[in-house]
Amino acid sequence: MSNELSATPKWLQERKRRWAELKALAEQFAERAHQALGKVTVWLYGSVARGDFNFWSDVDVLVVAERLPENLLERQARLLQLAPEGVEPIGYTLAEFEALRARCYPNLMALIQEAICLRDDWGLSERIADTKTEGVTHRCNRRS
Repeated sequence: MSNELSATPKWLQERKRRWAELKALAEQFAERAHQALGKVTVWLYGSVARGDFNFWSDVDVLVVAERLPENLLERQARLLQLAPEGVEPIGYTLAEFEALRARCYPNLMALIQEAICLRDDWGLSERIADTKTEGVTHRCNRRS
């Protein structure tokens, strides 16, 4: 076989490069969130985490932090201040996150299935490991 056949195609090299750029934006947000909010857990989710992103995709991140404004509009404004352009954050306090997880909130359960942990000061990745390995439906039905 020639080296030409074994070489990675340019389109795949470009896709990998772009994925690394988008992940770096999410990591930049995770660091800024930690500096501004203290102890945080940050996950990358959505099309970038799955690898099926396109030219128009934003970078979806979930942050769990205690020092978030209670008012949801103020909370979102604060998170957007910390986010590099193209990063779309959502945030929960630790208590909110745990309550949603305990109730098997469908949107959160779907997000967890595809999430890539970027920073985990709260140790939440271990707590959600059963959700990722058992699958959302099995875990949530088992609790019924």
